[in-house]
Amino acid sequence: MSGENLELAGAIELRVLHGPQAGARLPLQPGHGYTIGTGDTCAIVLGGAQVAQEHARISVDAEGISVEPLEGRVLTLAGEEVQPGLLPLGTVLQFGLVKLTVASLDDEWPADEALQMRSVPTESADEVEQDDVTDGAAAGLEALAPTPSPSAGVQVLKHAEVRRYAVYGAVILLVGVAVFAAMQRPAEAIASTVETSPGSLEPEVRPVATEAENASALAEVLKSFPKSSLAVKRTEGGAWVVEGRLRTDKELQRLRERVSMLEVPVEVKVMLDAERLDLVKRFVQAQRSPGRLELRMEPGAGDVLRILGSASSAEEAAAFPERARGELAGLEPIEFDILRPEQIRERFMARLREAGLDGKFRVTATEPALELRAVLGPQDTRIWEALFLDFTRRYGSTLTISAHVDPERDAIAANVAAVVGGAFPYIVTTSGQRIAPGGALAGNTVVAVRDGEIVLSDGTRFRYGP
Repeated sequence: MSGENLELAGAIELRVLHGPQAGARLPLQPGHGYTIGTGDTCAIVLGGAQVAQEHARISVDAEGISVEPLEGRVLTLAGEEVQPGLLPLGTVLQFGLVKLTVASLDDEWPADEALQMRSVPTESADEVEQDDVTDGAAAGLEALAPTPSPSAGVQVLKHAEVRRYAVYGAVILLVGVAVFAAMQRPAEAIASTVETSPGSLEPEVRPVATEAENASALAEVLKSFPKSSLAVKRTEGGAWVVEGRLRTDKELQRLRERVSMLEVPVEVKVMLDAERLDLVKRFVQAQRSPGRLELRMEPGAGDVLRILGSASSAEEAAAFPERARGELAGLEPIEFDILRPEQIRERFMARLREAGLDGKFRVTATEPALELRAVLGPQDTRIWEALFLDFTRRYGSTLTISAHVDPERDAIAANVAAVVGGAFPYIVTTSGQRIAPGGALAGNTVVAVRDGEIVLSDGTRFRYGP
């Protein structure tokens, strides 16, 4: 809640100006949404003709009133439908035949004349007939009527009572009764309207709920969000706060509506899962430094987020998790796996063993860079290239790896001293061995010796001669 809304809290109320509940009022919490209608599921139950089950949703803040029609129409006194946007505090709204407004506690109630629609009202047949019978008497009587009360509903009851006496009594008696009724009827009408209305907005007078009852009510609300991580806390000042995370914005809106119906004010400090994920991603991107600190994020089990990577020094590998826990407080659970340089070397050699290449590589140096040499055939070369690219993508360049790989055919060619052609060609190795097609050379079978090329069984080809 903003600072302006905090100042408004407790100073804004809903007022029913005309209808069965005229004169009723209800404090509103700035920043919360309230559904209004005749249905039991509404946050505010409103009685009156042409009011829908869930007529509309309203909310109020420091800038004005926001109205969202649901199953009914909401009109202004000009007879125009309310459009999206903020309306000034004190604007009179019409829900069916009921008129209400949202205003400050210090604002005066509008006069009855100010509540009239901009069109000419249609009188009922009974009123026309009664006016014909008691035209003169009613005119004199209305002149003696007192100033209208703040409630439009009271004014309607008062005029109906006057006409009823005009039909059954003499003019002199009627004037006396009307004067007496004018003194007694307004207070009675207000009390009757509020007491008999099934949707009265005035809360019942009952004992203030205990802390245990409030805690129990909040716990019941949280039970309706079983897949969330919500918790109830108390501030140092004793205020109630709901904290945690929810999956969707729709769940957050439902939570706000539920807690707004409780007897005790509750502050909602809830983060959506998408917001949490975005905050962690931004932090990881800001902390990444090629060659010094390589980082990436991936989801873990359940609600866990994992930050993986490597550091160029043991000090940096130890400092980053501590720094992250301070910056990302409130976004837990988060796991860290940041490798030190020696751990990166161990993991790289383990990957070579898993790929079956460890016996073909020879380590020539470990500091400051890991240096390797190997002679590989075509298939092993493809495995090596895929392994190296994947390892670099996952752990970055915090550890320099220098690998010198010679193709195996070059090593084979170096062992060939001469090739004798003709109808029965053969190879002479540097050791003096003669190998004809079908014989073994460097672990492979010689398939053919022709056209200045030696072909081996693994697909290796190399040329000989000038």
